Amino acid sequence: MVLITKGEFDYTNQVCVDISFDDKVENITIKTYKADASIMADKYKYDDYKEISSVTFPISTIETVNHSYAIYYDNLGNLTTPIDNTKYITRSRDGFGILKVLFGINDANPIIYFNTDGEKLCILCFPPIRTSNMSFTVRAIDELPNAVWISVFGETFSNKVDVAKARRWLLAESDPNDSLAYVEAQLDVLSEVMFSMYDSLASDQQAAIQTAIPVFDCFRTLVGSHSVLTIKSELKCLEELSTGKAKLRKVQSDYYAAKSSL
Repeated sequence: MVLITKGEFDYTNQVCVDISFDDKVENITIKTYKADASIMADKYKYDDYKEISSVTFPISTIETVNHSYAIYYDNLGNLTTPIDNTKYITRSRDGFGILKVLFGINDANPIIYFNTDGEKLCILCFPPIRTSNMSFTVRAIDELPNAVWISVFGETFSNKVDVAKARRWLLAESDPNDSLAYVEAQLDVLSEVMFSMYDSLASDQQAAIQTAIPVFDCFRTLVGSHSVLTIKSELKCLEELSTGKAKLRKVQSDYYAAKSSL
C-alpha cells in the first residue's frame, strides 16, 4: 500500500486529512479537519482542528484494476464513498454532470484519489495529511494523478493512460449531433435514389410496392418535403459527409490503435 500526499502537514494549514486503517487493514477511514476560523492563528494547535466530515468503507471497494476512484464533498458537505472516476468521467462527455446528478457532487475537485493494479493500492491525498497509522510520501504539489500512477504502477498503467487519452479525444471530437446530421444527409440522398428507382419501374412493379406499403405515397411526400436537400445542396451534403466522416474515422482509428497496443 502506497500513501502519497501533495502537501506535508505543519500546523499552518487550515484544512487537513486523517487517513487510518483498522487492525486487519480491511477498512479505511477518511476524516477531514478544518482549523477554527475564529482563532485566526499563524500556527494552529492540534486541538484547534475540528472534524468536518468522515467516511469509512472497505478497502475492497477499490476493486477494479487501473480505475481511478475519488472521494468528493457532496452538496451537504459530507465526504462521499469512493466513486469510480474512470467509469463516470473518463468514459463520458459530461462526467461531472453525471456525478452531480447521481451523487450530489458540487465541486469537481476530489479530496483523495485511489488506484490499484490488483496487488498494490495507491492513495493520493490533495490536502496535507495530519496523522496516519502508515507512512506516506510527499510529492510535487503540481503533479497530476496519472503521473503518480505511472510512477507507482509502471509501464502497464502508462499504456492504459494512452488509451484513456485517445478515448477522451474521440469523445471530444465526435459530436453526436454532427453524426446524426451525416446520417440524415446520407439517408435523404439514398431515399432520393430509391424514389428515382421506383419511378423507373414498370407499373405492375409499382403497384406491388403500393400494395405492400399502402402509405408509400404519403411517406414519399413527407420525406421529400422535409428532406435536408430542401435546405442544403447535394454537393454540400457530400462535402459534409466527406470531411465529417473522415475526421471521425481518424480519431476512431487512433483510439483503436492505442487500444490494440495493450
